[in-house]
Amino acid sequence: MKVLFVDDEPGILEQAKIFLRKADDRLEIETSLSAEDALDLLDKNNYDCIVTDYQMPEMDGLEFLKVVREDRDNDVPFIIFTGKGREEVAIDALNLGADFYLQKGGDPKSQYGVLARAIVQEVKRKEAEEELNKRSEAMEASMDGMAVLDENEEYVYVNDAHARIYGYDGPEELLGKSWKVLYGEEELERFENEIMPQFREEGGWRGEAVGKKKDGARFPQEVSLTALEDGGIICVVRDITERKKAEEKYTFESNLLNSLLNNSEDLVYFKDTEDRYVRVSKAYADSLGLDQEDMKGKTVFDLFPEEEAREMHEDDLEVMKEGKEVVDREHKITLSDGETRWLSTTKVPRYDDEGNVIGMIGISRDITERKRRRKNSKRLAEPSMHLGILL
Repeated sequence: MKVLFVDDEPGILEQAKIFLRKADDRLEIETSLSAEDALDLLDKNNYDCIVTDYQMPEMDGLEFLKVVREDRDNDVPFIIFTGKGREEVAIDALNLGADFYLQKGGDPKSQYGVLARAIVQEVKRKEAEEELNKRSEAMEASMDGMAVLDENEEYVYVNDAHARIYGYDGPEELLGKSWKVLYGEEELERFENEIMPQFREEGGWRGEAVGKKKDGARFPQEVSLTALEDGGIICVVRDITERKKAEEKYTFESNLLNSLLNNSEDLVYFKDTEDRYVRVSKAYADSLGLDQEDMKGKTVFDLFPEEEAREMHEDDLEVMKEGKEVVDREHKITLSDGETRWLSTTKVPRYDDEGNVIGMIGISRDITERKRRRKNSKRLAEPSMHLGILL
């Protein structure tokens, strides 16, 4: 702790350096013979505390204090340590913003021990005050709703976000009120029977609840409750409406996709940028005599003959690297039992929210029978053509 000690008597300054260091080795003492010189030092250095005599030539301790507090707007802990014990001096010092007033006299070891404790006390008080201010600023700036309830479960602190989440214009509308105004009857019953008993037993609770806005509208929320030693409660609330909507959308789309993959007769598959299967339809897996899970991570080279696999792989790379779609491309595949099937395949790239390609989707339809019928129709048409020529 860096201390600036100001006194016009050199002997006092030397005495202070010796005894304060002996009293507490955390104290680093820098001295000045006048308030004017001390102000120059303040311009160049930061100090954790200032200790000054009252009666000094040109600028006394109170004038020095006034300049520090009013002209320099410096709230560093300030202690008046003087041999002049008039009551009005002490009153003026405290009115001007001094943090402590101590009269010189008596045994040096004892008086500097008291002064050292006062310095440490004021420095720690200032540090705690600054930390509290930082936390208060963080709470005010937080997007989460933060509030403190007293032992009667009434609001004594509410940040702007907490009021806004519940549809109130400002914290003042909730101060002094019970938290119960922010929940409907059904949720209050849940708090009474489930949440609060667990909170009291464990000293905290975290989970989801349904809040009630000022206009009566309900909304899903994430709640964190923490017990305080004085019986109060710290409450942090986050509106999770958008998250719930996203979860519902994901669930709907996931169910839709599962329905497609499990019931479609087409061969549907998703691949990553390494051309590995991520998900496939049941029909695709069945056609290869595999389970859907077994196909995850595999490539076409694991499933098909080299030449066919290379052709499919090149198509896939074209889709993913160039962002080009492949539509109704006909090609053949050879199954594990040696049977050849013809497919009509469409492939399109998959993108993330930022427009980056993250894979591809393929849909293949078995057109083997169609190809066979077309071939048979063509074969049947050929004798008729020859007959027409003979006639």
